[in-house]
Amino acid sequence: MHWRSHPIRRGGWRRSLVVMILILIPLGLGLLYGPFYAFLALAILTASLGTYFLPTDYTLYDGGIETRFLGNVRRFRWAQYRSFYVDPNGVLLSPFARRSRLENFRGIFLRYDGNQGEVLAVIRDHLHPEAQTEPVTP
Repeated sequence: MHWRSHPIRRGGWRRSLVVMILILIPLGLGLLYGPFYAFLALAILTASLGTYFLPTDYTLYDGGIETRFLGNVRRFRWAQYRSFYVDPNGVLLSPFARRSRLENFRGIFLRYDGNQGEVLAVIRDHLHPEAQTEPVTP
């Protein structure tokens, strides 16, 4: 299964908010502290929001998961993950059997693109039957 997630295309009001933040914070820092800090803030915000502005490709196959972002290919085996948590925007695959504060750093978040049912079906087929599927609370 292969799909491309490009959140800014589906943004709606969120797209406007993100673009406003991306403009207003560097502008405010530039007025207060000078152009160096404006450029630095713009660079940091753009880098941290990269997965929102640029597309990410996901591939789920029998051997595991492959993600592509800005030419960087990352591959993961299904055996690495022991649980998953469903979110309205995607699914978090976690290497831990129970909730852990580290799962956001060691797990992988697969963002949907209108294909939630298909993604979850493939994940359920490849993960252990006892994997958790409780929803993530915001």
